[in-house]
Amino acid sequence: MKLTNTFTKGIMNKDLDERLVPNGQYRDGQNIGVSTSEESSVGSIENILGNTEVGSGYTFTVDAVTIGAYADDARETIYWLVADTDYDYVMKYNSNTGISTVLLKDTKNRVLKFNSEFIVTGISLIGDLLFWTDNLNAPRKLNIKKYYPLDGFIEDDISVIVKPPLNGPVIELSDTGTTNEENFIKDKFFRFALDGSTKTMNTALFHLFLQQHFHQPLIITTILMVSLFLC
Repeated sequence: MKLTNTFTKGIMNKDLDERLVPNGQYRDGQNIGVSTSEESSVGSIENILGNTEVGSGYTFTVDAVTIGAYADDARETIYWLVADTDYDYVMKYNSNTGISTVLLKDTKNRVLKFNSEFIVTGISLIGDLLFWTDNLNAPRKLNIKKYYPLDGFIEDDISVIVKPPLNGPVIELSDTGTTNEENFIKDKFFRFALDGSTKTMNTALFHLFLQQHFHQPLIITTILMVSLFLC
């Protein structure tokens, strides 16, 4: 017996056997997407276009494997991660300019350590930072506006986990000797902490505090604060 369905209802039904799926519904679909338009067509099924080779000048070998990808609709840009035999790559392609760019190129097993058997399923873009994890290495991040030459970065440049500073700042209380006027600092206890920040605006997890400092007769008129930035 021949079964004919029109799929006019646009409903995917995986609960029933394919012989029992009501007319207007379908059991499975390939190369389709659900429209997210705010117009009356929202929720309707649309055909997804096939793959087209874009860009040029790639130096990948035949063994290269794309292990993760992210589409940035706002910038009309695609980011993808490639594991190859001699190098690992983080690539970018802009559909407006038609230009592909190498964001990271790393000698195999040096820092990126991509493995074709560990697919990157967790990848997202927050602001200008691209985050990903492959369930093999520690979570990584990359500033998409920053350029790194071949092997021109280290683990700390792309690691989400920021190492805390090992030592706290050292301070010495002294009288400026300029005036004897009292101020709100007199008879106060002071504790200073080191806040480690990176160039990508991340903050270290731990802060080191000094011992409390107190010197009753001393009148401090000037405080110098020093920030330490971790590269």
